Amino acid sequence: MRDRRKGGFLLAAGVIFVAVSVFVKDSYYANILRSWGIAWGVIGFLRLREYFYYKKPEHQAEYEEKETAARINRTDER
Repeated sequence: MRDRRKGGFLLAAGVIFVAVSVFVKDSYYANILRSWGIAWGVIGFLRLREYFYYKKPEHQAEYEEKETAARINRTDER
């Protein structure tokens, strides 16, 4: 659930940054806001796509394997 909220937030922030960049007078800051907006929007879209991909029942086993490997790698103390 957390990934969906984070993806939605990034997508919304990206859209807002791109929209604000239209109204900024200085082209330097407008370019910065536009590039941040595009980057955050793409990242948000990809996170939402991944969330809905793993939410499907046929991909649950793949998700469980991925999470198990991530948990093992986090706790590995070599």
